[in-house]
Amino acid sequence: MSTTTTGTWDWPACFANDTFDAISVTGITINGANPTNSLTSVRIHLRTTPAATGSASLELTSTAGDIAITDADTWAIRVESFVPTLAAGRYYYDVEFTDSAGNVRTYLWGTWTIKQDTTR
Repeated sequence: MSTTTTGTWDWPACFANDTFDAISVTGITINGANPTNSLTSVRIHLRTTPAATGSASLELTSTAGDIAITDADTWAIRVESFVPTLAAGRYYYDVEFTDSAGNVRTYLWGTWTIKQDTTR
């Protein structure tokens, strides 16, 4: 899956304890143009509700290597393949981008469904 605009981006459903394949954002455009500053970091929190407080159910970051910045100028990223250790259910997330000037922007958000597997 890839996107080049801002807005809702629901991830493909995944079964609990299965490998989630890498997904890519090919770049972000704002009013038809690339962002002014280069991208320096990316962070994603997944929560059971958008208003949930406390620790995220899952955190993915570029600093930990969970997310690769594949082109800092166009803000292209790849969420690396991983095995989610989340309970079955629906999760909400947004993608927090930080640019070289220290600006934090949230341009993508959506949901992710973890399905309960039958084979155990």
